Amino acid sequence: MSAQIENLKAPADRAERRLRTSRALAAGAKALVAALAAVAVVLVLRKTGHLGEKPARVLLVLSALGVVATMVVAYLRKLPHFSGAVALDRHHALSDRLSSALSFLELPTAERTPFMDAAIADALAVVPTVDPKRAVPYKSPRETPIVVGLAQIVAGVFPGTSRSGAAIFAAMLFGTSDRRAATEFAFLVGIPTMYAASAYELYGNFWEHGARESWSALATGFIVSVVTAFVAIRWLLSYIQAHRFTVFATYRVLVGIALLVLPV
Repeated sequence: MSAQIENLKAPADRAERRLRTSRALAAGAKALVAALAAVAVVLVLRKTGHLGEKPARVLLVLSALGVVATMVVAYLRKLPHFSGAVALDRHHALSDRLSSALSFLELPTAERTPFMDAAIADALAVVPTVDPKRAVPYKSPRETPIVVGLAQIVAGVFPGTSRSGAAIFAAMLFGTSDRRAATEFAFLVGIPTMYAASAYELYGNFWEHGARESWSALATGFIVSVVTAFVAIRWLLSYIQAHRFTVFATYRVLVGIALLVLPV
C-alpha cells in the first residue's frame, strides 16, 4: 500500500516543484533586470575611472547574490496545500480526484470511510495518465526580452564575450526551451545594434572620404556578407535543432582557461 501511496504523491510532488521553479524564475527575472542594469552602471563607472576596482567587484558580487537570494526565497516560499495535485486535476479535468485522494490519505486508516478508500483507489488508477510537465509548463517571464537585451549590453563590455551566447543563455535560463527560438531571438535582438554600428561607420567614412569612397567595393562586400551570413545562420539553426550547446560551451571554457594560464 505504501508503494501505491508514493505513486500517487510522486506526480503531485513533481508538479509542485515545477510550480516553485516557475515562481522562482519569474522572481529571478525581475531581480535580474535590476541586477543587470546595476552591473551595466557599475561597469561604465569602472571603465571611466569613477569607481575603484574593489568597490566595483563588491557591487558585482552583491548584484549576483541578490538575484540568487531572490530565486531561493521565491522557490522556498510556501504554496497552498496540494498545489501540485490541484494543477494536475485542473489540467487533466479530473474533478479534484487527485487532491481529494491525497487529503483522504492524511487521515488515519481507521477514520477513512469506504467512499474515501474508493476515491483513493480511483486516483491510483488515473495516476499513470497524468503528466506534470504538461500540467505545469515552464513559461518565459514577461521580463525575458529585457533580460536578454541587458545581457547583451553587459556582454559587450567584456572583450571576447559572445553577445549572442549571452542572449541565448539568458533566454533559455528563463523558460525558452526551444534552442532554435532562443537563437533566432538572439539574432533579432542584435539586428538594431549591427544596423546602428554599420550606419555610424558608414557615416564616418562618408564624412572623412566623401565621394572618394569605393561604393562598388562596398556594395560587393555587402552582397557577399549577406549571402555568407544567410548560409551560416541557416546551417547554425539546423544544427542546434538536433544538437545541444555542449561543444560550444566546452570550447569556450577550455579557451578561457588556456588564456588565463598561458602567457600571452
